[in-house]
Amino acid sequence: MVDSATGVIYSIDTNSLMDWQARYYPTDVFASLVTRMDTLVASGRMIAAELVREEAEAVGTAGLIQWVKTNSGMFVSTANLLTDSLAVQNQFIGLRDPKAEYEEADPYVMVRHVPAAGAI
Repeated sequence: MVDSATGVIYSIDTNSLMDWQARYYPTDVFASLVTRMDTLVASGRMIAAELVREEAEAVGTAGLIQWVKTNSGMFVSTANLLTDSLAVQNQFIGLRDPKAEYEEADPYVMVRHVPAAGAI
């Protein structure tokens, strides 16, 4: 999704945050990446469904959990995305993980979030 005034808007899933923080770009080595991620959030250019926050807090590292809490403004209410997400899931049945024990945030990443007037 592109907002012509600010550039690309990133809609991310939990694995993106986990890959960044713990797997490939640890914050103690890539400190400037933390600043860049914070800037994306502050400018409204990085968003995620509320389920992403819940997943990160359940399975993330201590550093990721703290980062998610500090950047809570990036999370969009899952309820606001539900109708569109269900439409995506119903059209592409293969997206669902039949072994998932909990609702997953994956389908919400693809749904376009249109902020309320004055938001972002």
